[in-house]
Amino acid sequence: MDILDFIARLLGRPPAHEVVHHDLGWTPALRKPKRPPPADPSEAIAAFWTWWGEAASALDHLDTEPPSQEVLRGFDERLAALHRELAWEMGPGIEKKHALTVSPDGVSALRSLTAAWKAAAPVGYDDWEFHDARPAVVGSAVALELETAGTVVSGRDVEVAVFDDEQKHRLDVWVHHPEMGGMSRRNRWSLAFLLVDAALGEERVATWLRTITPSTRPLAEVPEIREHLVVRNLDGLRARVSLRELQGDAAPPPMGDTAPSLQVDPRARRWRFPAFDTWVRIEVESHKRVSLEQVLAGGDAQWVTAVRLQTPSRYRVDLYTADGAAVSAAIQAAVPGAVVESQRDPGWGLAGR
Repeated sequence: MDILDFIARLLGRPPAHEVVHHDLGWTPALRKPKRPPPADPSEAIAAFWTWWGEAASALDHLDTEPPSQEVLRGFDERLAALHRELAWEMGPGIEKKHALTVSPDGVSALRSLTAAWKAAAPVGYDDWEFHDARPAVVGSAVALELETAGTVVSGRDVEVAVFDDEQKHRLDVWVHHPEMGGMSRRNRWSLAFLLVDAALGEERVATWLRTITPSTRPLAEVPEIREHLVVRNLDGLRARVSLRELQGDAAPPPMGDTAPSLQVDPRARRWRFPAFDTWVRIEVESHKRVSLEQVLAGGDAQWVTAVRLQTPSRYRVDLYTADGAAVSAAIQAAVPGAVVESQRDPGWGLAGR
């Protein structure tokens, strides 16, 4: 345990590697895994689905009979072969009778791994659906009930306030439940995260939320919230995030000739592009900026541009893709003199995203 984790636990907050501090609160981070995901998980994924073909029949009556210890051990062993920090759960499906979810558990660096797992899922299971991130609860989020720290919490008693930071393209969320006043700080954080995660689903939380802050006081009694924000319930939070999704993120304006200039593309959100786990940096002389941008504009399906930087003499672009070697070769062929480097970066840390 490093010193930041020790201090966080002493304060009753989630460990430092699980949160990022912002001016407006704390948010579940796109955490770094303790070990990187495998570069080629295909063998472990194939082994899981081979085992699943043999084990699935033992789960036909999952709604009335819990899985056997043998099946549970099988899940743990096969998924540990993929990565030990993956989370999994079984339960009622959204469109089918049962659902199996294998989740990155909020770790962006594992997002491409669960996407590859789902992409390899066999077809023909009439009673099973598969999810590569935790879905939101079915039906009204207000009706959900969670058990945490020995207490059953009803979604009907939850208050939520949302602040949309349009410049940062993220939402800040405050959460209140009457039980929070009697909880430790750590349990308050956990409850707030669980409620929001259940209402929105893991992917929407990771994509749109910047901070989640629990409040021991009713939100109408918090001056900065009462004066500036609308207090909602969990279904209201869903509606607000759905509106934000419909609004989307506008493309940044073309960069002019002013230097130095830095531009971050708000459309480049890691969880929107689960297969893009390779970072590519392209650098050219400034007078070749237009030529490079023409090439980039023609390959939107192959990559997503994250950051642009212009200096008086150089122009640099950071992007993410599924095939760094192919993209590097294409750029160098189309823009002579381009300096290109690439590196596997499943957590999108190299571009600061």
